Amino acid sequence: PIGHSPHSLGYAPLEMAFNNTHTTDNYSVRVDSFITNNGTKSGSLITSKIVNCTWHISEDNTGGSNINFTYYWANYKIRNINLNKALQLLHYTSSKWDRPAWKLNTVKTNGSMSNVTFYKYTGTFSPFGIGEGDGSELTYLKFTGTPTVNGTPGEIGTKYTWSDVGKASDSTTLKAVIEIMSKTGNAVLENIDDTTTGSLEAWQPVINGSATDGQCWGIEFRVKFYNAATNATKTLTSFKAQGIDIDGNGGFLREYNRFDKLSEYFLESNTYLTTTVNSGNYTFTGPTTTVAGIDITETQYNVSCTYTNTDSFNIVLGGCCDGGNCATSAYQRLHSINFLDVVPYINPVPVEMIYFNAQIQDNASLLKWATATEINNSHFEVQRSTDGKNWQVIGKVEGNGNSSKIIKYEFTDHDPLPLNYYRLKQIDYDGKFEYSQTTIADFGSKKIAINAFPNPTEGKLTISIGRIYVDEDIKIEIIDLKGNVIKSLTFEPDGSLNLITDVDLSPYVKGLYIIQVSNGPDKQTYKINKI
Repeated sequence: PIGHSPHSLGYAPLEMAFNNTHTTDNYSVRVDSFITNNGTKSGSLITSKIVNCTWHISEDNTGGSNINFTYYWANYKIRNINLNKALQLLHYTSSKWDRPAWKLNTVKTNGSMSNVTFYKYTGTFSPFGIGEGDGSELTYLKFTGTPTVNGTPGEIGTKYTWSDVGKASDSTTLKAVIEIMSKTGNAVLENIDDTTTGSLEAWQPVINGSATDGQCWGIEFRVKFYNAATNATKTLTSFKAQGIDIDGNGGFLREYNRFDKLSEYFLESNTYLTTTVNSGNYTFTGPTTTVAGIDITETQYNVSCTYTNTDSFNIVLGGCCDGGNCATSAYQRLHSINFLDVVPYINPVPVEMIYFNAQIQDNASLLKWATATEINNSHFEVQRSTDGKNWQVIGKVEGNGNSSKIIKYEFTDHDPLPLNYYRLKQIDYDGKFEYSQTTIADFGSKKIAINAFPNPTEGKLTISIGRIYVDEDIKIEIIDLKGNVIKSLTFEPDGSLNLITDVDLSPYVKGLYIIQVSNGPDKQTYKINKI
């Protein structure tokens, strides 16, 4: 073992064992009691889903290693890690934390200490970290090389095939086929995968377009996986699809990534992205500001989505105009979907609630919701309101404490009002609580219903709209007291009776604003106060 006991740590921080004949060498290790986004003391602290240590290992003579590393740490160093999942060895190289040979293993705990062994490491040294894996079944994918094309490039129905994007958990070699499913606005696919910049192992389509203020363009793709040897579809237990560098152009453009039917996602706590959820599809829209290049360390512009038990997923990539007309020129807008690298979030916020909706059944309201993860979840209070402002508790549903799997819940309101706003108050064992989004069940009113929260707001605002005419566009305008439309959003119908979307009023001055919603023959307004 490197290190000795007793010493300042009280344990040996690292053990090394060789797997082959090797020359004599000298090794040293230094352990920092923290881990940062760039592996140095000057970086920003990472505070979640990690062991709060950094192992700096060096050798006098480089190369020739084939080493089993066993890392040790005190249990209090664990930060929000689910120990039922395999741990991930992290290694900082080339300005990012990567996964050396995709090493995963399970933790061993003995009293106040824990350790994990990673076998047959052959890469370069220093620095190392340990993070939470996504289970030993997680599949990492690399889109390298030139795909074969079946169809007219850039057109609907065209398929692009990568013959080898990695191995599934059972060592099956995977083939990926990306098909263009639809296009909206003036979207143009310039390149299915740009390998000249960004991450060469990510899938990086170049998509351009133009639109008027409040309008968008985009291309919908289906990514499907196959057994490369048999061409049979292949269901993957778990994989990540990460949107990197979702930003703007410094003008009116805002890029967006829409991930359909995901299992869970992670954002930085102070993310610049706004999130819209519609029928289980999650749209992450960037700001108008721009960030140089494709950089996974710019975590405020990134989102990490997890998919489980599926052989395919759909994704829409494009841009929207916010505040004026906008257009992009040839080869300008590069999207990057990364299935491999570790995004070094400093304080990731897991989205525990997947959905919350209300359905009318006979003369009752059936409320349904689901969580992707739960930590110390005691119970849910079910609350109801007639105006979206004044609430009363109408029921209680027990939580499941701690969970990393999807859990579904139901509650029936047997005595609903003509118009019902519902929300959940999720309460932890220690009394801390959070409110869910608001959903609506209408038994009589014919007008569209609007709710916005928090109100007053410092900038970030969630708008909930109910009783939608399902065959008509929904237009949302934010209007100042001078009558100027400062923000405009339009949503195409998707068959849903409700719409929930986020807007950011941070760039605008304090004061009263009007939300005006137009849907079919109906137009309603709602006052908000920015403080």
